[in-house]
Amino acid sequence: MSQTFWNNVKNFLDTRKVLRFLCPSQLVAYTPTWTSASGTPAIGNGTLEGWYVITGYMCMATIELTYGSTSTAGSGTWSFSLPAPRAGVDRWIGSMLIRDNLASPSRRVGVSLIDTEDGDVLRGITDSDTTYVGSANPITWANGDIVLMSIVYPTKWKV
Repeated sequence: MSQTFWNNVKNFLDTRKVLRFLCPSQLVAYTPTWTSASGTPAIGNGTLEGWYVITGYMCMATIELTYGSTSTAGSGTWSFSLPAPRAGVDRWIGSMLIRDNLASPSRRVGVSLIDTEDGDVLRGITDSDTTYVGSANPITWANGDIVLMSIVYPTKWKV
């Protein structure tokens, strides 16, 4: 796929633009905590960014992980911290896009979800898997690979 195609997909799924449109003065950047089932992932020269906005008692959040040449994946399932504490029901799902910089097809879609069994953390599952996204799933992570997750959920905070 061409770089133009990926730029268009990323722009379409870029929750930051949606959040800025809905609440331009309230968009907040945060750095999510990235953990794995065992071992400690490290961002190295990659990037890990998050943005969120709270409207009423609802939080709209996005996380973008771009794997770098010196990033390490840890071992097992990945988890990302939420920007605000979850409230009430624990069955909230959002969207996820994974871009594999080296393979074809070079993208995978799936869902992001809040997992309450291991604390309130954000995890992802792709359309073709039954296991969570992690150090060896669904791709072998390499420089330039991207995970983009977005979710809307109720929070204990009110703005």
